[in-house]
Amino acid sequence: MRNGTNVFCNGSLPLTITRSASRVFAIALAVTALLACGPLATEELVPAPDGYRQGEFRTFVPETVQGGRAITTQEAKALFDAGSAIFVDVLPQSPRPANLPAGTIFREKPRNDIPGSTWLPDTGYGELAPITEAWFREHMQRLTAKDKTRAVVIYCLADCWMSYNAAKRLATWGYSNILWYRDGTTGWENAGFPVEDRKPVPRPQ
Repeated sequence: MRNGTNVFCNGSLPLTITRSASRVFAIALAVTALLACGPLATEELVPAPDGYRQGEFRTFVPETVQGGRAITTQEAKALFDAGSAIFVDVLPQSPRPANLPAGTIFREKPRNDIPGSTWLPDTGYGELAPITEAWFREHMQRLTAKDKTRAVVIYCLADCWMSYNAAKRLATWGYSNILWYRDGTTGWENAGFPVEDRKPVPRPQ
């Protein structure tokens, strides 16, 4: 409106504050109206679970991980530029559907990944089959040359509990320099940093 200010609440009609109201009264009225709208939508603070996340993996994550340290996109890029850390992607890989008719061409979704990283899919679930856990341990030993003090950046996508679980799991295995990149390739690409097509390390049968 030309002669007033509208304050909107989500899902409600606007409250109009006219310019004829006194400045103090107008400010007080606006604050009251906004408070009536309820809390603003923000990323909620999520407590870290005692164990591993067992389901609903794509939602808000904690700010820290037990046994590791959360890092920002800029910190991840600095580690990348310095070549001082091993980057491990734990995003799950969708398997070929078992009921596809014979001869059907199945194209996997491309994975744009941080250059030089290693993709170890399906290692971020709350529980791992013994063969998957052994496979994960084996590849981490290979990547770190059995040096558990090496800096390891664990990630997948933003708001992804898979990377949280994987980072925590590595810490329980005695890795002492775990860097949890919470925003993963989502934050990396949003920052305009380079990516490359990545194929996963073949999973155990």
